[in-house]
Amino acid sequence: MGAVSVVGTWRLVSSEGRSSAGDVSRPYGDGPVGLLLYGADGYMSATLMRPDRPPFASGDRLRGTLEEVRLASEGFLAYCGTYDLDASKGLIVHHVTAADFPNIVGTDLVRRFVMENGYLALETQPVLRAGKTWVFRLTWAPAPPLRA
Repeated sequence: MGAVSVVGTWRLVSSEGRSSAGDVSRPYGDGPVGLLLYGADGYMSATLMRPDRPPFASGDRLRGTLEEVRLASEGFLAYCGTYDLDASKGLIVHHVTAADFPNIVGTDLVRRFVMENGYLALETQPVLRAGKTWVFRLTWAPAPPLRA
């Protein structure tokens, strides 16, 4: 097997979680939107969202109702930092320096990865959400270049 490279821009195709109790969740909906960028320089950025999040009635991001803010937050994830790839172990570690969720800043997010027919599949370590333990699998396709 040749060297594995994840360098480039990836487009989110699917996101699905399974809880330890057997529940299934698609936190970003059936048609999630997102980009995952891995630079050759070791930096990375991930942004994911539900495309059907409702806009704020006021049009002012600082004047949303509690419900508007909750729905906007629950349907969105963004973080950036650096990364390390260990192809022999099938692991990518994201070293988070900035994030929409303050609790992950300064942490390492370990992802199992596999390349499948040109797609990149990442699987999270178990995470706690709404009182249950979940593992999420995200599938990414190479994003087509916009410029030559």
